[in-house]
Formats: sequence, C-alpha cells, structure tokens
Amino acid sequence: MLIKFFLKLSIIFFSLFIIVGIFQATDLDSKYINRSSIQIDFNKIRTPFIKRNFLRAESIINQLFLKKKFNKLPNIKQIPRYKYLHSNIKNSSSSDYEKIKVDEWHRSNQNNYSQRFSELSLINQNNVNNLKVAWIYKSNDGKGQIQSNPIIVENKIITPTPGHYVVAIDSKSGEEIWRFKSKSKFPAQRGLVYWKGNERSNPGIFFSDQSGLYKLNVANGILDNSFGNEGFIKTNLSKTAPVIINDNLIISTFAPSIDIIDINNGKTKWKFFLKKKHSGFYVNSSSRLGGCNPWGGISADTKNEIVYISTGNAQPDYYGNKRQGKNKYCNSIIALDIKNKKKIFDFQEISHDVWNRDIASPTILRS
Repeated sequence: MLIKFFLKLSIIFFSLFIIVGIFQATDLDSKYINRSSIQIDFNKIRTPFIKRNFLRAESIINQLFLKKKFNKLPNIKQIPRYKYLHSNIKNSSSSDYEKIKVDEWHRSNQNNYSQRFSELSLINQNNVNNLKVAWIYKSNDGKGQIQSNPIIVENKIITPTPGHYVVAIDSKSGEEIWRFKSKSKFPAQRGLVYWKGNERSNPGIFFSDQSGLYKLNVANGILDNSFGNEGFIKTNLSKTAPVIINDNLIISTFAPSIDIIDINNGKTKWKFFLKKKHSGFYVNSSSRLGGCNPWGGISADTKNEIVYISTGNAQPDYYGNKRQGKNKYCNSIIALDIKNKKKIFDFQEISHDVWNRDIASPTILRS
C-alpha cells in the first residue's frame, strides 16, 4: 500500500512538474506578423529548478536523436560592400524632414533622427568662457546613474532621477514642478519623448520602465487615463525612447521586438520579431539565439515611415565561445517599413561577436 501511495504521489508530482513547465514555457501573442502566435521555449520558464531540468532533458534528447552539427566559422572572411537602401526607397531632401523649433528638445537624442546636437547659437565659442552657474537642482532621492538625455517642453526640463523618479524642473528657476514614481525601476532609462497631441488624444510624455509604457500629462505629471489602462500598458522590457510616426507609437523591446502601438488609446496594432523565424512553434534551445536586444536605441525617418533599430550582442554576451553560428540580427542595424509591415534590410556589423562589441547607440540619420 505504501509503495502504491508513493508511486501515485510521484506520478502526480511528475505530472504537475510537466504541466507547470509547459505552461511557463508557452508564449501566446497573436500580434506578431513574422512569428508563430504560439511559441514553446524552455528558456522562458521562470522557476529555476523546473527550467534547469527541462533544459537538461532537452539537451539529452538533442544528443541522442538530433545530433545537430553547427558549421565552423572561417578564421578570415571578406564581406562585399553592402547595398544599404532598398531600391524602392527614395532619398529625401533636407526640406522633407520634420521641422521642430530649435529651442525645443522633444525627444531624448534631440529628435527622431537621433542627431544629438543643438543649432542654437546664443552660446558659442566666443562667450562660453563667460558662463556662470544659474542654478543647481538636486533630486535628493538616492544615488545612481542617469543614462538618458532630458527633454525640454514648455520651459520644463523633464528627466529621470537616480532615485527612479521622473521629474519636471522649471528651466528658468531650477525649481521642481512635479515628480512621478513608476511601477518599477529605471523609468525612461534611455529616453523619453513628448507628443503634441491631436484631435483624438491629449498631449503627453511617453516613456518605459521595466514593467511597461506610460503616458503623463506634461503640466502636472499625472497619468493620462485615456491611454491604455489609466495611462499605462504592460509591455516586454523596453529601455529606449519611443518614436512617433503619424498615430503610431513605436517602441523596441527585449522580446526582442518592435511594437507598434496606437498612440490614441494604447492598443497594440502589431509586432515585428527581431530574429529569424523558427520553424513550427517549438523553439529548441540548440537553435535558439538569445540576446540581440535593441537596447542601443531606435531612429525614424517619419516621411518614409521607416524605423532603424540598433541591436546588441547575442547571449552569453561577454564571452561567446560556446555560442554557435553567425548570430544573425545581433550586432546589427535593421530597417523596418512601418507602413507596409516588413523588413527592408539588415546589416550586421560583426558576425558572431565574441567580445561584446555591440552597437551601443542609435543610428544617426542625415537631414
């Protein structure tokens, strides 16, 4: 009787183990246009003990039955000149590019083209030595680092703080106007953007933290309840500043993906997976490529409705000796046609990067 009891208990435990593992490994998302709506990936299992044993079992099955061999990379390879632009994309003159007031800075990195410099001439090489400190602002909310450029809207400097707040500072006096605490750490870690609004939706400030995407009222720092779930939508991890093309709010996530969101209501329109499509819905760990996350940033040509995404290294990132293949779409610049929902090109800076030499910044577009 005791043996039967333990046998039944073992069967129940094993069944629960399998059910929980499959449940945690399953990713359901119908918004992707270039990936299966259902994916089973054991690397997504959240419970360490279950994940470890699922991956171990998968590895044994691969060795016994699949025995997949990876091609070795050559020591030296010459890569021919790359044809960067698709033949259907026409070059735009400088007059075609978006025009903003030179005394405004509505997106981290200055604008959608990530040009990062100001055309103001009030301060120049002839008078810079005469500058004096007008005011100093201290957030007094902790120690840490800030990786984001602030934005300037309506005489307000809006920036994240070391203590994980987003604050608005009076640009003339240095006084804090409002502050906002997000649900998770690192709000606007690598950028935020201001949107002027339209007839359907109010102006606002958009940024991400580790939990999702927010929209704030620029005047008081309060969440805009008309966007998403009371001013917030849950997304995959996103660090960089969004870009805006017409009514599309575009973010890069660590899925990795590019998510296109309706700026008026926060609903996700579609997503583009930043990796090669797997055959079927099961993602075997032997062929799965980790990393390639778009943490460096994104830029946009708003006239042609194209976004340019910089992707990072594959994982493990600091030493890639055990990582197989060319790691396509990692260490790359990828151009995505938002209007036609397709990839235009991808250019890989380093094939099979071993030493974490990935692209740390967004592309700079020429105006």
